[in-house]
Amino acid sequence: MDRSRPRRRLLAPAALLIVSLSLGAALAWQAIQTVQRHRQTAEHALGDYAEFAAFTLASLTYRQIGGAVVQTFSSWPAAESPARVPDGAACSGGNVFFEQAPGGASLRPFGAPLSAPAAAFLRDTLRNATPLLKEVGWRFRFLRVATPAADGYFITSYEATPGRFGLRGFSVCFGGTGSPFRAVMLAERALPPALTGDRPADSLFSLTVAGENGAPLYRTPHQYASSYRGRARLGNEFGDLALQVALRADIADRLIIGGLPSSPTPLALGLLGLSTLLVVTALLQLRREYELVAIRSDFVSNVSHELRTPLSQILLFTELLKLGRLRTDAERERSLDIIDQETRRLIQLVENVLQFSRSGSAHRRLGQEVLPLAPLVRATLEAFRPLAAARGVEVRAEIPADIAVRGNQSALRQILLNLLDNAVKYGPRGQVVRVGASRDLDAARLVVDDQGAGVPRDDRERIWEGYYRLQREAHSAVAGSGIGLAVVRALTAEIGGKAWVEDAPAGGARFVIELAAAEISAP
Repeated sequence: MDRSRPRRRLLAPAALLIVSLSLGAALAWQAIQTVQRHRQTAEHALGDYAEFAAFTLASLTYRQIGGAVVQTFSSWPAAESPARVPDGAACSGGNVFFEQAPGGASLRPFGAPLSAPAAAFLRDTLRNATPLLKEVGWRFRFLRVATPAADGYFITSYEATPGRFGLRGFSVCFGGTGSPFRAVMLAERALPPALTGDRPADSLFSLTVAGENGAPLYRTPHQYASSYRGRARLGNEFGDLALQVALRADIADRLIIGGLPSSPTPLALGLLGLSTLLVVTALLQLRREYELVAIRSDFVSNVSHELRTPLSQILLFTELLKLGRLRTDAERERSLDIIDQETRRLIQLVENVLQFSRSGSAHRRLGQEVLPLAPLVRATLEAFRPLAAARGVEVRAEIPADIAVRGNQSALRQILLNLLDNAVKYGPRGQVVRVGASRDLDAARLVVDDQGAGVPRDDRERIWEGYYRLQREAHSAVAGSGIGLAVVRALTAEIGGKAWVEDAPAGGARFVIELAAAEISAP
């Protein structure tokens, strides 16, 4: 048979499966990439929302605080009495107000006491106040200082006498619950109300006001750990102060229609893995199908040869007898012996095929009885000796008379015939095949030793599979159906025993059948 034909027929579905798997992998990759791009777009949109919220709050805070600061300076009292500070900027110990005459000659505080460190800070800073105020058009400037008494100072210039300018300012505190930053945050809608509803601002994002370096000037009590952040400066009048917004992570479902796309990677990889498994399984099944096709072809060919050879012999010698062409009694006796031998071969082959076909069905157990081994083996050898003699093989048996097993007579006979046939086929001509038996406690063993090349250790389990042949016998001229040993193991299991192969003591292979031992009842 040309084995390339079924192989070619199986190549098309195998190629189709591989192409389908490749397309599935490409689609999975494309889906992952698409969702990742959508997620990146959504995350950029959330970042833009945070930037917009920061810009909105910075602009409103600048206008509110800046307007209040300008109002405070414009209503500066002529007498040395405290002015009104912006809402939310009052310090717990009182706010410090101060004036510095033109030329920086003196610093006159009023209102709350001015500590010595604060006075030293103001003297040092006010020396360079002119360029700071000049940068902002002489409006006002915030000086950041971290002291227990204040968060910083607002300063501005004033005309003390025509053409001569001095400095004045006051301290502010922004860290309390009434902080103007918090007031603006809660009062204004920094995010679209159509998407956020009536939820308060501090449940949507956290706020931090800080310079580029140093501790925050103000921060909301609860800070959200989020990658969606926006930052906006308050204005030149506030120096390097900037307002930073951090969106709550789970607000994405409100701000992005449909929410952030979830990653399809686990699902895609799972489906791809499952598809790969299915394709590999299908390819293995296709390969197995090819092997089964080849095995079936070999089996049909071997069985046909096994049937044809004895039938040809039977037909030949039957015709010779029928036509009276055998002249002597010796010739006729030899012809009848050959017909008998070939008929036995046919019967054994047919029994093996029938038994092998049954072994693929549901598990069955044969009826069992107590069987003395000696008479059973003797009767089986008598039936087999003509077949052995035809191949120049001598069969010897040494079976103790007191050994009996629990089994099925027909099954045990077929097991022994198959083992003998296997020994004769694969052993050398002129060999001696020995059949023996022994008992070990509750188990009895029947062994068949040959003088062949033995069975390699790696193949001692595979030889019990149907259609399997040793590698050294793959191209041998020895004919066989390939099911003899498979039938042996199947029948042995059906009568509750075990079968294995090992090295024979004198070389060759020893096939062992182990069955439950039984006691021979007294006559």
